[in-house]
Order: sequence, then structure tokens, then C-alpha cells
Amino acid sequence: MQTQLPKPELQDDQGLWMEKRPVLARLYMDDGTVLPVTLFLAPHASGRSGPQTVIDLYDEKDPMLRCRTTSGEFLIVGKQTVAAIGVSPTRHDELGFRRPIAAQIIMAGGHQIDGELLVNGPPGRRVSDLLNEAEPWLCARNGDTRMWLRKSRILTVHPDD
Repeated sequence: MQTQLPKPELQDDQGLWMEKRPVLARLYMDDGTVLPVTLFLAPHASGRSGPQTVIDLYDEKDPMLRCRTTSGEFLIVGKQTVAAIGVSPTRHDELGFRRPIAAQIIMAGGHQIDGELLVNGPPGRRVSDLLNEAEPWLCARNGDTRMWLRKSRILTVHPDD
């Protein structure tokens, strides 16, 4: 004889709903394409205080990144195929960065970034020190765009010393 479990009652989950902030971004892919998308960031980061950043979203456990195309279509992107993420900077992105280092960076997929690496350490740090740190991301500025570069996808860096 098989015992039937009672059906769970559906409850209103509005208490779990969190309004997310849309952020226009460009995903620089390993295959050389650039995907203009909208990412959705939570008002609070899960692992620290403050709003969720693009890197917080990327570093979540899920291997896939959910976003929308500029035409409004739902899109799922494999995180491991993203070489860099470009967004318009916000005040939050500027915190902690003390000095820029002009550099030309070539990423997987042939993406060339002519801009500045943004360093949050003491003066005199070498670019090679930044690249060899355990942190998986490096922040750069390319014109009006804040670039988050995956270190594992950086091919070359030519600093303008």
C-alpha cells in the first residue's frame, strides 16, 4: 500500500521577492564576440555589506549568468566563457581605487583594452604584482566604461610607465 503525502499549500512568496536594479553591461566573450546585455543586481550583496556589484553577481555559485539582451530576450551565458565585463561606473565602483596605471591589455578573444588599470594598493606596486595576486578580477577603466577583467583570460599587459 502506498501512502500519499498531502499536497503542500502554496503560499504567497511576495515576502521573498526582491526588486533588482537593471545595469547595462557588455560581456566580452572568449570567442571574440561582445554581448550588450542587462544584468540585474540585488540591493544588498550576500557576502558583505553594500549593494551587489557585477563581480558579486558573477561570483555567485551558479555556473550560468542570467541576463536580457538589448531586444529584451532572456539569455543564459556560461560564466566560464566571459573574459571581461564592461559597465558604466557608479560611485560604489570608485571606492578604494587610489591610482590609475595606463596600460594596453589584450584579452582572450582578441579584445583590446586601451585604458588604465585601477590600483587599490600602495604607490610603487608593480603591474606584475597585481596580476599575480589571488584575486580573480582586475579593474580597469576604458574611457567611460569600468572594465572587470578576469585575470585567467588576460593574454598580455603592456603598462605605459
